[in-house]
Amino acid sequence: MDVSPGTLRPGRTARVREAVLEATRDARGEHGFHGLGMDQIADRAGVFAGNRG
Repeated sequence: MDVSPGTLRPGRTARVREAVLEATRDARGEHGFHGLGMDQIADRAGVFAGNRG
């Protein structure tokens, strides 16, 4: 069984990816690149930041 990222919930994965990208763009515009943090981006995107590698 293939359990690579995105294979179990492809629609949800795409939505989460888009939410994270949008949150990153917004935060970067407000705080600049060096003001970005994973927790801040995850909060804006409404996702959990604990699974970062």
